[in-house]
Amino acid sequence: MMARHYIIDGYNVIKRLEALADLKLQAGREALLGMIERSHPQGSDRNQVTVVFDGQESIWGEQHSLHSKVIFTSGSSADEWIKKAVEGHEHPKSLVVVSDDREIQCYVKKFG
Repeated sequence: MMARHYIIDGYNVIKRLEALADLKLQAGREALLGMIERSHPQGSDRNQVTVVFDGQESIWGEQHSLHSKVIFTSGSSADEWIKKAVEGHEHPKSLVVVSDDREIQCYVKKFG
């Protein structure tokens, strides 16, 4: 079985989780990443997690933690980054995109 790669629409998920929705951006990011590190929701260590946030002038690039990779987009939105990642992936059926954004959901469905 092929490993899964979970791509999480960071701010979208933060705003949808009741426990995180009222936090300021930095606190919300830290809380979400902490939840991923503690609960390891992707299951197997073979499965990857990438959390994508819209970049800001002072915050952009990649960061890595024990169980996840964090991407702050620069010059594009997190939605655009997710779409390109799905479209350009060699095995798009191995991807699981976590977002409540209907546009992202519809786009991802086209790739299986």
